[in-house]
Amino acid sequence: MNQYELAVEHLNKAIELYNTWPIYTDVPADRDEGIARSYHQLGRLHKNCDHYNDAQTVLDLALKMRQDTWYNNDDLTYERHRRLALARAHTYEVLGIIHVNKSKYHEALKNFEETLTLRQKYLPANHFYIADIYNNFSLAHSKMGNSNESLVYLEKALDIQRQSLPSNHPNLATMYNNIGATHWEACQYDKALPYFKEAQRIAKIAPYGSIHTKLELTIMSNYASGLRTLNKYDEALVYYNKALLIAQRMDKNNPVIISLLNNIGFIHSDKGDKLRAVQYFTKALPLCQQIFGENHVLTATTYKSLGDELEIDEYDRAMSYFQRVFDIHDHLNLPYHRNVIDSLVFKGRLHRKMHEHDLALEIYKKSLALAEKHYPEDHPLVIRSCSYVALALTDHGDDYLLEAVNMYERALKLTSPNDPERARMQRLLDDARQRINV
Repeated sequence: MNQYELAVEHLNKAIELYNTWPIYTDVPADRDEGIARSYHQLGRLHKNCDHYNDAQTVLDLALKMRQDTWYNNDDLTYERHRRLALARAHTYEVLGIIHVNKSKYHEALKNFEETLTLRQKYLPANHFYIADIYNNFSLAHSKMGNSNESLVYLEKALDIQRQSLPSNHPNLATMYNNIGATHWEACQYDKALPYFKEAQRIAKIAPYGSIHTKLELTIMSNYASGLRTLNKYDEALVYYNKALLIAQRMDKNNPVIISLLNNIGFIHSDKGDKLRAVQYFTKALPLCQQIFGENHVLTATTYKSLGDELEIDEYDRAMSYFQRVFDIHDHLNLPYHRNVIDSLVFKGRLHRKMHEHDLALEIYKKSLALAEKHYPEDHPLVIRSCSYVALALTDHGDDYLLEAVNMYERALKLTSPNDPERARMQRLLDDARQRINV
């Protein structure tokens, strides 16, 4: 019997003993809370071993035991009410984390709302447990592709940590790193780099010995991502490969390995080496399926990346990958996720290479409609979809050039002066204007 099985056996025995406890009028709340606490510990144990369905089952039982029957009892002291309510909040929080891991983000947000309500009622406004739940809100929104909402919660958590922690605490390094990563996911690269640098600075001066390997790994990986945005590909590869070695030493099935393999693939793609990019994405895909399952955002991201790298001679394979992206996000009820919009753009690009211009224009317009509906007008997804609609319009002949010019002008107006795509869009706009004037 391994340690996990032994722990499960002991907790089940504790629940059995609590259930045999005689119910006297002055102790049922103690007994019920003892059972609930054992269910909660059992749920956390299942969660930590990635047995999410088992964890959810026993955590639901913990919540059932922690109903308001005894908490609303006027005979209980305020401190007793407070302790029981905070225990209930913790169970909601763990359930929410499980729902995030199962890609059930809407359910996770409901659990986190329950946690936040209870903690705000019984804890000081700057308590670190409130910062923790803001972090969890941020994680769920980030997984859903809601970068702006994610940043709002991260900033709230950072504000609390600044008030309650020393300026060189490792948790602050983690927080700055998370904010930088969220800016990076939102394609706000100029805003991301200062946060990554601050995370590295704090990590170096933290007085707690060496930073935990996991934090070191995360900061190193995100710093590499920042270097990639500056087109420092070789330097970024050095950091990514160092991080990959650390992750593989920790655990061959470490989920971080998937992100690192994908990021190394992206750099090879940026350098024009499609073959090596496909090799890394192909390594990442079975790990995604093994660790997270088929219907997971990260699995969809890997399908999207593979589809984008395939050339015309692998048209059917590429299209099948894009369809998997759409199916996964339909299953997750995330039809507006950036993976979907990216895949529409990539799919349209492949149709354009096949000279299927009507299909390409239709798909680009669909990507633009989705981006406009769910993202700010200056979001990179909106800008890129605009530019591709304009490109497809120019393929349709002179009658569409004026509409194409308007689209290019709109995209350029919203594009940052430092965006490397700006020069390409300006050139295409000038070409379209010249064709109109001929």
